[in-house]
Amino acid sequence: MRKELLGKLNTEKISTWEEINSDRDFLELRKHLNPEFESTFKLCYASYLKGDWTSAGPYAKKLIQLCPDDGPSVSLNYTINIRFEGKCPDWWNGFRPLTSK
Repeated sequence: MRKELLGKLNTEKISTWEEINSDRDFLELRKHLNPEFESTFKLCYASYLKGDWTSAGPYAKKLIQLCPDDGPSVSLNYTINIRFEGKCPDWWNGFRPLTSK
């Protein structure tokens, strides 16, 4: 089963997002997720990756309002709005080095 899924992903017959949205276990885990939180996280993360931190910053603040204990949202907000004060660093290539697990 794993080989089959990896084959589909590697040949781009299915995306990770499509797999997650069709897998009953993932759907069960996400059934209580606030749709506003999910759409805001998607917008925030896309802006973050592109280096558009002017847009990502307000989204990150909204995520903290919607779900203050969400670890990934706390990390995004800290990185974007606190550590870098809403300004994407010049060295940004769509990722940052992780400093802890």
